[in-house]
Amino acid sequence: MDKFWNFAEDDGANELRLDGPISTDTWWGDEVTPAQFRADLAAHPGDITVWINSPGGDVFAASSIYTALKEHDGRVTVKIEALAASAASIVAMAGDEVLIAPTAFLMIHRASTVALGNSDEMRHAAKELDEVDNAIAAVYAEKTGLPQEKCLHMMEAETWMNAQSALENGFADAILYQAAPEPEAEPEESEASPAPAARSARLFVASCNADALLRRIAAMTPAPAPAPEPEPEPDNTDTRRRIALRMKFINDQLKEGN
Repeated sequence: MDKFWNFAEDDGANELRLDGPISTDTWWGDEVTPAQFRADLAAHPGDITVWINSPGGDVFAASSIYTALKEHDGRVTVKIEALAASAASIVAMAGDEVLIAPTAFLMIHRASTVALGNSDEMRHAAKELDEVDNAIAAVYAEKTGLPQEKCLHMMEAETWMNAQSALENGFADAILYQAAPEPEAEPEESEASPAPAARSARLFVASCNADALLRRIAAMTPAPAPAPEPEPEPDNTDTRRRIALRMKFINDQLKEGN
């Protein structure tokens, strides 16, 4: 049996390393190799870190490893250090958290096989491959949140993703060695310089309060008494006539005295 996995304990942290092709010996119908992997995994309970650097390989071996990691009693952190391609990308999806190195790549494509036989056997093989593709796409869709049909199109195109692209498409949760961006802090509102919306609200409340105060004062203040109408000017016609007669009498007396 050619083991392509390696468990190590470093400072108390469980680590599983998948280096090179996944299963140079097929796991199809093999009862020994999958059982040995599960036994090795069970010997490392608790949280585990899975380092992946693999071009892929046997889809059934990858499926068995994926299932064993999903069933593992502990948190599984996957770290893609260089390449997680083909079947290795399936294993990567088993992580509760998937981290990828800035220089690493992840590749997905449709399953392939070698078949012999007549046309019926060829059609049967093609149907089996379609079922495998749908199963793999469902795993990608569950991890990324992308529609399964979208994942199938990406597989058909043999999609290579660098760290940033894997992050954007949901195949990775973060890029190794890069600090997560801090959320933008909301500007603090101070009494001296309130936010525009708050300032507008305060002005509105102040204006409403001022209007209410003015109405209240107006209701409490008695209305001013109406100004008296001007009295009609007296008719001085008789007075002027008497004065004129008196002046004439005085003038006549003065003339007689002369």
